[in-house]
Amino acid sequence: MGQTLNHEYSLLELLKRPKVNYELLSKIESGKPFLTDKTLSSIVENEIKYKGYIKRQLEEIEKYRKNEDTKLPEDMDYTLSQNLLLP
Repeated sequence: MGQTLNHEYSLLELLKRPKVNYELLSKIESGKPFLTDKTLSSIVENEIKYKGYIKRQLEEIEKYRKNEDTKLPEDMDYTLSQNLLLP
């Protein structure tokens, strides 16, 4: 990894780091990978690395879904809004 660690980290915490991958961790921990299927280990690695991002995106999607059915008044004067532009 090329970096000295200041305290103990779980394998999960290390896997979240950008330059750490599943293959590297399996060599550090026991010399043998826990998962031998490369596709499966890649899926696990990606889910761990991007879990926070995915959660935030799903929350954003839900927020937009709640507003999706909101109807704007037909007689709304869009020229009064500085944030909306008509094509």
